[in-house]
Amino acid sequence: MSNSRSPFMTHILRAATIRKLFFYAVLFSLAVLIMLSQNTTPKSKVRRKLYVRGRQPQNLPKISSKLKECLKTLKMQNITAANYSQEQVPLKDPRTVRSWQELRDIVSKMLHLETTIAVRRSITNPNDNFPQNFWSPGVALPGCLRKFYDELYYTLQQQTSCALVGNGGILNNSHCGSAIDGHDFVMRVNLPEITGYEDDVGQKTNLTAINNIVGLVLNRQVGNMKKFPAQQALRTLASLNNSVVWFSYNMSYTGAKIMKGSWSRFQAVLKRTKLERHDMTYKVAYSPIPVWPQMMTRLWNKTTNSEGFLLLTVSALFCQELTLYGFWPFPQDSRGNYLPHHYYEEGDYNFTHRNTIPEEFEILQNFNRSNVIRLVSDKCTERNEAR
Repeated sequence: MSNSRSPFMTHILRAATIRKLFFYAVLFSLAVLIMLSQNTTPKSKVRRKLYVRGRQPQNLPKISSKLKECLKTLKMQNITAANYSQEQVPLKDPRTVRSWQELRDIVSKMLHLETTIAVRRSITNPNDNFPQNFWSPGVALPGCLRKFYDELYYTLQQQTSCALVGNGGILNNSHCGSAIDGHDFVMRVNLPEITGYEDDVGQKTNLTAINNIVGLVLNRQVGNMKKFPAQQALRTLASLNNSVVWFSYNMSYTGAKIMKGSWSRFQAVLKRTKLERHDMTYKVAYSPIPVWPQMMTRLWNKTTNSEGFLLLTVSALFCQELTLYGFWPFPQDSRGNYLPHHYYEEGDYNFTHRNTIPEEFEILQNFNRSNVIRLVSDKCTERNEAR
């Protein structure tokens, strides 16, 4: 019998061989793709992804392993508060209070100072943060988290006299600087310009609240160190010295497009200004129980709140009395003089895109009339400064 194959059989065998080779090639390609997606990304890029998304990098401090065990225990005990905004806590309407102490009592039922403003003792890893939303608001810090908190964080001390300084154009030529600096504790909003305006706004700063927009702008400015905005931003941050910059927002909040990645942008600013190219001394704080948006919405029953109004609320946790400067949502002062939007810039006042400001100002006026707070909206003279 001859070993030679017919042309037909040869064609069949070749086709079968080609099909097998194609099948194995497909399997090999799939295996390579899986390996590439899992193992071939450089470690630096993996860390960058984790950093941008606000997750923990792989080289966690030893304390973090203890923290994970603690959080696991809290989860097993059902102490977590993933849906804390849905909890029903009966509260009196804060708009109706007739004393500062009454407002303090209402706020303290929902917020604890140490879980509202947690100040980092040092920055060695911007990603290594205290967990958010792991227990109910109004509840003291769980015991197993206490050691971790005390080692890495501290909170503000109680203050007798506090000043909350807005950025309104009403401060121009107000000569309120010395009155502002005379308070025990001075709070400001969104890193305003101070140099050159000391006579009107003072030079003392203990706490500055920033929003997601400021984090975005700072990240863009500091990202290119050769441009003028970067140098301006660096001067502003350097002028804070040892004061606290507070990021009060929910780091995982994505209800608004602009909020996505806001914390990671601020982390990038921290990395550049405190770890890489500069060794600035300002402190950083954030909220293990986020104040915005859920807590502010529950407290005041309104969905939009300015940073100034947020600071007023939180100051009830540590200030015995509060005086406000620079809050005036009108294009003219009481004498008919036109005002800029902010005291440090020129241009017409435009607050139509922030309808919450006039609403909040009405609340502030009512508080001022009831002596809950003191609202300064005129030039600072000895007569005006006297209670």
